[in-house]
Amino acid sequence: MEAKKLIKLSVFFALFISFAPISIKAAAPDAITDMSCVYSGTPGGILLSWTAPSGSPTGYEVRYSVSSLSESNYNYSTVYAQAWASSAVRGYLGNLDQSQYLFFAMKAINGDGPSAVSNIVWCKANGGEALVQSAPSSSISNLQNDSQIPEDKNYMINGSSTDVSGLLIQKVEVSMDDGITWKGTALKQTGSGVNWEYNWLLPKAGEYLLKTRATGQTYVVETPKVAIKVKVVQPVVQTNTTSTVSTTSAASTTIQGEDQQRRSLLIQIIMILLQLLGRR
Repeated sequence: MEAKKLIKLSVFFALFISFAPISIKAAAPDAITDMSCVYSGTPGGILLSWTAPSGSPTGYEVRYSVSSLSESNYNYSTVYAQAWASSAVRGYLGNLDQSQYLFFAMKAINGDGPSAVSNIVWCKANGGEALVQSAPSSSISNLQNDSQIPEDKNYMINGSSTDVSGLLIQKVEVSMDDGITWKGTALKQTGSGVNWEYNWLLPKAGEYLLKTRATGQTYVVETPKVAIKVKVVQPVVQTNTTSTVSTTSAASTTIQGEDQQRRSLLIQIIMILLQLLGRR
């Protein structure tokens, strides 16, 4: 009886689990990409504005810093306490430092978590002059003009980028066709500059004109320098001449030995035939 009860309970539990409501998580909101920042007109105040991202946000997290702000140091910056409605696309921040530019970023939040970090913006809480960034510069570190690399073997291109304004580099791109098309690179921030790398996958034989261009934090784009000419070449196949000669010599010796055996056998057959004819 006890065994039957256990079986019934097991069946009941399995049925309960199979018919229990399943909780399906949606995704976190998309990141805000068009946030802007302006002086509010009141000393110590600024206004942020943005387009509501998809993903039904229920709130926002706002952070700011007195120094350059990026995705990598977002979590170490100061949180600004606010209670904006989930439908807000504009928010006021007050009691801010008026003596310098402040950098701001946001995350949209819902029940499934926060979005990625928004675009970074900056402004002054006293209507100061606009922040100006000079054009950044970039270069390739491990390739020179007329460099050669092997065909069909991944090649990591390394380089660096700097900005004399002391602001961040947003991105560095590489072109293989003298600036007609551009490919993004992986960045590693180093102060006001970056080290970057691009994995050139299985390059094909030919001649390529490589250029780079960097985009600064204020969207100032570098004018690319003169292209570096790089040749992708087929690997040289090494021929072992000594081995080939030795093999040929050995083959020749083998053939000569076989011919000698045939001659000896033929002589023996002729001798036997002559002996048989002599007996007659």
